[in-house]
Formats: sequence, structure tokens, C-alpha cells
Amino acid sequence: MIFLIIFPLFIILVHIFFTLFAIRQKRKFNNELKNKFSDFFPTLNIFVPCKGWNKDLNTYLTSILNQDYKNYKVIFITESEEDKANSEISKLLKEYSNATHLISGKAEKCAQKNHNLLKAIEKYSDSEIFVFCDSDLLYDKNWLSNLVKPFSDENISFSASFYSVEGHENVRNLASTFYSGFSFFTLMMLLGVDAIWGGSMAMRKSTFEKLKIAELWGKTVVDDMTTAKLVKKEKEKVFIVYPNGLKSFVNDSISLKNVFRWSKRQVLYLKYYLKPYWLLLMAIYIPITLVMLSVPVLLITLLFSRDASTELISFSIVSILMMLNYVLIILMNEDKVIFRHLMYMLPILVLVSYLLVSTIFTRRLIWSGYIYKMKLNGEVKSIELA
Repeated sequence: MIFLIIFPLFIILVHIFFTLFAIRQKRKFNNELKNKFSDFFPTLNIFVPCKGWNKDLNTYLTSILNQDYKNYKVIFITESEEDKANSEISKLLKEYSNATHLISGKAEKCAQKNHNLLKAIEKYSDSEIFVFCDSDLLYDKNWLSNLVKPFSDENISFSASFYSVEGHENVRNLASTFYSGFSFFTLMMLLGVDAIWGGSMAMRKSTFEKLKIAELWGKTVVDDMTTAKLVKKEKEKVFIVYPNGLKSFVNDSISLKNVFRWSKRQVLYLKYYLKPYWLLLMAIYIPITLVMLSVPVLLITLLFSRDASTELISFSIVSILMMLNYVLIILMNEDKVIFRHLMYMLPILVLVSYLLVSTIFTRRLIWSGYIYKMKLNGEVKSIELA
């Protein structure tokens, strides 16, 4: 019985420790960034995989092309001539001389995104720094210069940043709030363990070649977490730039099914490429979720018996501490807390715990119309249409 009381308290204190460490890391990185050279302008190639069309695509892609930086090239990559993003890219090519477009063809041994990036790098490797970014984010004009500044230190091999979530005032459904909440926890992990997020990532060309990253991406299903695993192994130095002028917009039209699939992919990436952190998340979130779900049951039990009073007090303390910790994580990312986030905290924790459990025996990963069947070592076994 003592274990049931002490263990949840220990787990939540571990979680709070990681949150405070991540906040410290954010402050540390911000202070160090201010001391980097502002007149550092190495040659850059930015690789932007694109798929499909949406009403904001032109705005997002234009923000990449309008960076306050000199001497850089943007390579947009699509899988085929039929991709709906091509029409928007064609318009931009007429307007911007530093933009080009590559048709990559269909992937056979790795994720389509990895394949797109590798084909582009094969043709456009004439730069000192490789930058990789997503096509569904809005980039501030200083995003690129801030992402590249850390490389003025010769010891830095990689830099990465993460987005802020916008549109909270209009968000009313669970799907949008779950996306926001999951993003907060992702940021905490990036800052806490110096991992890399591929939506805004840069590396030296020399490092790309030295670590044989092309060989790694050519047989796996994701770019960033596979690279993060290699970086940890080789003890390369990563610099996290945050905040860095990236915005991801959510709205009421986002579906829970799509957010759920996206989140499950992120957890599967952890399972295959950063397994210790996947196990750590299970050890933290599943017990905390069970404890918080137990509080109402213990309250009802207390009406008929006082035997559960000690457990109720300890579990209530865990729940309160988790809420305070959740507020800290939101503030670290957004600098503001909305009541709706707190209201959805428990459903989000339940869904995260379910995702962690559901990935234990899962060997299939669904992404952008394809099903990737995985080997135990994280390599792609086969690819088929979803």
C-alpha cells in the first residue's frame, strides 16, 4: 500500500524535474544565442518537401523565400508531376530567383519524405549548411538567421527549433486542443534532451557526410529522430533555438482522427529510434493518468469508508502537481494559459497514455497515403498504399 502512495508522488516529481530542466535549457540557449555572431552568413540550401495543396500554402512557402538572410537557395520537392502543390510552386518560381523545384519520384525503401530530401541533396549539395523545413508552417523573417547563428561556433554540428501553436482563442474541439497539448510535451522533450525536430533543422554539410546520414535516411521512416539517435551515439553538439518565429495554426476544422494518427506516428518514431525516451514516457504518463482517474473513484469510496483517505490525499496531491506542471509547460511554450487547456488536460493525458500502450505491438506506420511496415531495428520492411 505504501508503494501505491509513494510511487505516483515520485513519478510526478520526476516529471516536474524534467520540466524545470527544460525551462532552464530554454533560458540557457536563449542567452547563448545572443552571443553568437550576427554577421555570420554561410551558404545555405533549404530543402522543403511539399505534398498537396491548402489555402495557406502560398503564404507558408513565401515566408521561407522572404528571409532576412543573404546567399541562400530554396529547393521545393514533390513526389510526382500530379502533386497539387506543384501549381503553387510554379507561381513562386516565376517570382523568386532563389527558388527551384525537384520531382523526386516514388520511394521504395524509405519514407517518401526521406526519399525527397535525399534526391534533392544529391542534386543540390553546393552549400556549407543544409537546412530542412516543413511546408505547413509560417516562418518569421528572422527564422533562418537565428537557426544558422549557432554554427558560428565550430563545435556546433546541428541546430533545430520548434513552433508555437496559434489560434487558441478560436479552438473549441478536443482535436485542436490535443494537438496543442501534445506539441507542448514535444517541446519539453526537445529542450530536455537536446533532440532534433525535422520541421526546422540545420546541419553542416561536412557533418551530413561524416555521419553518413544519407545511408541512414535511405532505409528508415523519419529524418529527425533517426538523426537524433545517431547524434546521441556520436556525441555531436546540438543547439536548440527557441522561440524562433515559427507558427503552426490550428482551427476547428482539424479532425481528431488526423491528429490521433499524427500523434501516434510521433510515438512510434520514439519507439523505433529513441526507445529509452519512449519507455520513460510510459513510466511517467501511464501511472499519472491512472492516479488522476482514480481520484473520483476514491472520493465515492470515501463516502462509505475512510480506508481510502490516505490514498485520496496523495492522489489528489499528484493531480494538483500535474496540473501545475502542465501550466508550466504551456507557459514555457506560449507565455499564456487558457482555461480550455486545463479543462482538456485529463483527456489529453488519457489519449497520450493510450497511444503509448497502443504502440507496444504496432509494426505499421501510416503516413501521407502510405503504410510502412517496420523491422524491429527501425528499418522499412515494405511500403504499400494506405
